[in-house]
Formats: sequence, structure tokens, C-alpha cells
Amino acid sequence: MTITIHDVAREAGVSISTVSKVIHGSTRISQPTKDRVRAVMERLDFQPNNIARSFVMQSSGTIGVLTDMRRDSVSMTPHVYEVLAGVENALLDAGYILSLFHISSPEEIRERMDTMTRCKRIDAFILHTTWLTDPIVEWIVRSGIPFVEIGTDRRVGAEYTVDVDNALAGELAAAHLLDIGCERPVFFAGGADDGISARRLEGIVTCYRKRGFTPPEERIVYGTQEPGVAFDTLIRLLGAPRGKRADGIICANNFSAQGAIRAARKLNVPIPAEIAFVGFDDFPLAPYLDPPLSVVKLDMFSLGIEAARTVIRSLGKRGARPDAAPVPAESALLPPELIVRPSSVEA
Repeated sequence: MTITIHDVAREAGVSISTVSKVIHGSTRISQPTKDRVRAVMERLDFQPNNIARSFVMQSSGTIGVLTDMRRDSVSMTPHVYEVLAGVENALLDAGYILSLFHISSPEEIRERMDTMTRCKRIDAFILHTTWLTDPIVEWIVRSGIPFVEIGTDRRVGAEYTVDVDNALAGELAAAHLLDIGCERPVFFAGGADDGISARRLEGIVTCYRKRGFTPPEERIVYGTQEPGVAFDTLIRLLGAPRGKRADGIICANNFSAQGAIRAARKLNVPIPAEIAFVGFDDFPLAPYLDPPLSVVKLDMFSLGIEAARTVIRSLGKRGARPDAAPVPAESALLPPELIVRPSSVEA
């Protein structure tokens, strides 16, 4: 007689979900419960058979994440690790497995997703908006492949989206500099086509308009996310007469902040007495810069958790079948948090 997961759950006095979590190594199950379930599995000689289960349930129990895993990508986008850690924690707790796939261009997405779903190796995908074009999103929706998009509020068909509230993040950063007395703050933005910077700029402009003015175009400098570019840009800006030069910088990221702070140090401009800095993303550099950087913290770990929970919820509504009927679109925005440090306020 074949021993099933139902037999193990009944003998151990736990739910099927708990047995599944023990099998997949979830850290959310107490050690005594793990020991009891594993003892029953050993006594009954139960062998989990994921392949057989896949054919029966038409589900692999695996969620795919497509991301850039080239050597230099990790150092320049460390927040990706936080997102993945959050995804893995939530999937493990729900009895799912995380499978990573490397991509280096948007064109690779269609081929990988199509192959994995046809082979029943992946139930659904978590994708970052960086890699998605409108034609690819339209193809995914037409194909009926379940997915969650991180990093946008786009609504296309049955798409699920999760993001941090970047517009509010920009508003918090701008409000902080204005509240501490900055009169000429400058936004060191990403590229002109960077959607994240665009949403943060929306928040910055909203903040200024609430205070009764619109920021001049020269207060927004694009393409300054690299430390060397930020350094050169601030050296130029600080060459203006003291009463006209920038007295606050909203930095695109930690790398931009590092370069800009280095420029102020080189010109002996006191921080924060004559120029203040605020950035985005606390991890990993912000607390360790000199001076420690004030930031609008964007909780990437929680973003990963929310993305995983959303894709699992989506599968529950679809019955975990790619050919099931579409489900209503759903989006979630996670709130940011201002953390004040000596780069903007004297300790």
C-alpha cells in the first residue's frame, strides 16, 4: 500500500500543510512538531514524491523568479538579495520551492517562461518590472501564465503587482530637507527613463507644490546614480556662489550618496551645516557612510514576502492551473519609512 501525505498527517496529528512545510524545511514549524512528523514519516517509510504529485495535482509546487545574476549585478543591486530572501521565507512557510533563473535581456523572458510552464516545472513567476516590456506583459497575459510583477502599478489584464510606494518615498525625502531648512534642494535622479526615479520625482514635486512652489528644472539632475557621476555633478554645483548653490541633495541610491558626500568632503563643505543629504534604501551602505546617511527606507524583505504571498494567493484563486480562468487584477503598495541620521541633522 502506498503511504500518502494524508496518512502521515493523520498519524502525527497535524494538518497536511504542516507535513508539507516539514518536508520543505520550513523554519516556522516548532522543533517538537518537526521531530514528531519526521518520526512518523520514518516509521511509515513515507517517501515524498514530488514528480508523482505534480502529475496528479498539475502543480510543481515551485515558483520561479527571473533575475539578472551576472557577477557585477549583485554589487550594484544589493536590494535584489533582500527581495529574494523575503520571497524564499514566504514560499518556504507555505510549502513551496523557489527556483531562480538567470536572464540578461527582456527577450529571454518569453522563452524561459514558456518552456518551464509547458514542462510543468513552474506554477507561477515573480518578475521585476525592469525586465518587462508591454509586448511581453501582453504575451504573458494571453498565455495565461500566473505571475506577479514587482516594481510597478501597471494594470494589464489579470496582472498582480507589488511595489513600495516610491511616490510617497520621494515626498518624505523632499519634506525632510525642507523641514530642516534647505532652500535649494536638488534631486540626483536615475536615468530619464527610470520608472522608479520618475515616481519618486512625482512625490518630490507633490511635496513642493504643497509648500507653494514648483522646483526649477535645474534642481533635477538625471543619470547621477553612479558614484563617480554624482561626485562630478556636486563638484560643479558647489562651484556656484554660496547663496545660490545647492544646500540639500536627494540621492538616487547609496552609491550616488557616497559620491556626492565625497565631493562635499573634498571641497570642505560642512555636512549637514551647509549641505544635507538624504537617500533611498537603507541596505547595505547607508548606516556606514561618513556621515551615516539619512534615508527613506524601502523594506525590500517585506516586498519579497508580499510578492510571494500574492502569487500564492493568485494560484489559490486559479486552482494552481495555468489554463484556469483569469483572476481580477490586484496591486499592493508598501509604505516607506524616514530614518534621520547625521547626514541631514547634527547628531
